[in-house]
Amino acid sequence: MASRPSLACGWRWLLSAFFLTSLLFEVVVHGTGADAPASAAPAPGLSPDEARVLQRIGAKLGVSHWNSAASLCNPASGVDCQCSYSSNQTICHVVRIVLKRHNFSGELLLEFADLPYLHHLLLMGNRLSGPFPMVLTEITTMTQLSKLIHRDIEGNGFYGSIPENGHLSQMKKLVFCRISDLRRSDSSFPDLSGMSSLKKLDLSFNKLSGQIPASFAKMGRVDYMYLTGNSLTGSIPEWLLRRNKIA
Repeated sequence: MASRPSLACGWRWLLSAFFLTSLLFEVVVHGTGADAPASAAPAPGLSPDEARVLQRIGAKLGVSHWNSAASLCNPASGVDCQCSYSSNQTICHVVRIVLKRHNFSGELLLEFADLPYLHHLLLMGNRLSGPFPMVLTEITTMTQLSKLIHRDIEGNGFYGSIPENGHLSQMKKLVFCRISDLRRSDSSFPDLSGMSSLKKLDLSFNKLSGQIPASFAKMGRVDYMYLTGNSLTGSIPEWLLRRNKIA
């Protein structure tokens, strides 16, 4: 007479059957992962070229937290980026740099001109020096320069004349421009007639001399103009009085 299976063997058989049933349920309901997307959508990333530019600027200025690409595109580190989706990837570009009161010294770096999407550049309250930073006006591809809409370099140690010959006038998208406290300036008013988008202009304490140019009247969108601390001559133009927002 055949022996009956032991109770322990019966339990093992039941547990094995339960395990196989559970595994089959997992495969049928949730799948094996074969049908999952090959890869998730790529995370937004700063343009490699612009990342290298920021790292060069950071190395020269001593901005240690710009050494790693992972720490860029962070308002806390002074860099704002704007991202757009194209060609199955999300690319970010530097649009705003704020480096106020960091006690940076030396001349303004040429590398800032290598950020083609830069809209805002705020450098006030540092110890930058040297001649007026022509890097902001003498860029071979002027489309880069024309994209700047806000520039503030007040409170540094720049000296010399504000660029003439229409250099600043080519910044047609500039909305706010403050160039003040230039040392050893003694220059005449620059040509700003082409700055058609300008709304606020501050040229205080630059030792500018002469009359307020008639060409300034072409800047029809200017709401506020600050000219304190200059050696102005002649009478205040009638067009300027009508705006009544000049200091």
